[in-house]
Amino acid sequence: MYKEKDKNGYEALSIKKIENSGKELLAFTSLNEAKDYLFSMTEKYMLCQKINGLYKSKSACFQYSLKECNGACINLEEPKEYNKRVRKFIKSIQLPKKDFLFELDGRTNSEKGLVLVEKGIYKGFGFCPITIDSHDEMINYISTKQDNKDVRRILFRHIKKELI
Repeated sequence: MYKEKDKNGYEALSIKKIENSGKELLAFTSLNEAKDYLFSMTEKYMLCQKINGLYKSKSACFQYSLKECNGACINLEEPKEYNKRVRKFIKSIQLPKKDFLFELDGRTNSEKGLVLVEKGIYKGFGFCPITIDSHDEMINYISTKQDNKDVRRILFRHIKKELI
């Protein structure tokens, strides 16, 4: 999922293949999972299905007639107001744009678990001997994994606890 600004200044959420640009908001395991999630978040945050590419129309989206869209699809809602809700959604899913190396309990008493987040993007996890304290050495034990919405949800909760 990516955020792009349309020609009228509305921030659109779109689904496309990962570009490895680091600008993706979320990654999914399938197109259907991505679309289902985008439909759900579009409804939850009263966004527009047309702007988010989920509804093709030359006029208002169907949700506008149901009062589930404030009319951004026909320029009735100011982009500034619409974009506030897009940013609220994005804030709810984004990790801080920092680097984190979490040390957790290992599978045995002689190791510790590691989780790596770089610039707010989950990079992977691993296990290393409990005696290793060097950040650079610990990184060598990380197995690279795909970032996705489920991992972000878990990490988001953990990071919030750490920061409080």
